[in-house]
Amino acid sequence: MPRMMLAGLAALAITIAPPAFAQMSMTKTELPTESDLKALTDLRVALVRGVLQLSPDQAKLWPAVEEAIRSRATMRTGRLAKLIAMRDQERALDPIEIMRIRADGLTQRGDALKNLAAAWQPLYQTLDQQQKQRLGDLAAYGIRTLMVHAFNDEDED
Repeated sequence: MPRMMLAGLAALAITIAPPAFAQMSMTKTELPTESDLKALTDLRVALVRGVLQLSPDQAKLWPAVEEAIRSRATMRTGRLAKLIAMRDQERALDPIEIMRIRADGLTQRGDALKNLAAAWQPLYQTLDQQQKQRLGDLAAYGIRTLMVHAFNDEDED
């Protein structure tokens, strides 16, 4: 039963994200709210922790991972808010400004990903093979789902 519940939560968490971010081209009222994005992050954190089924010793290493996950989500929310604000300004951005904004975003994302990897490393080293397999399965499922949504969104344009 717990495996089925986790699989359902995984499907929900992973399938909610792409449509939410795809709404960027829609009207302001259709965009995900900050509370929507927070709820999605909460769901993802709970999902990953649930899939891992951490031992008490491993659970002591979890707060750093959760903090890094939440930090990345907060940065993503900030980037989305900045994009929305730029869209609402109704002024043309020149290509150089767009490149600089994109470069800054990529740098921030890279730094956040390095922080996430550093937070995961101590916990990952304590995982047994079953935990690693479940985590890998969840990641693979997430990547497949995101790819399906990405290609489906392109086909609709």
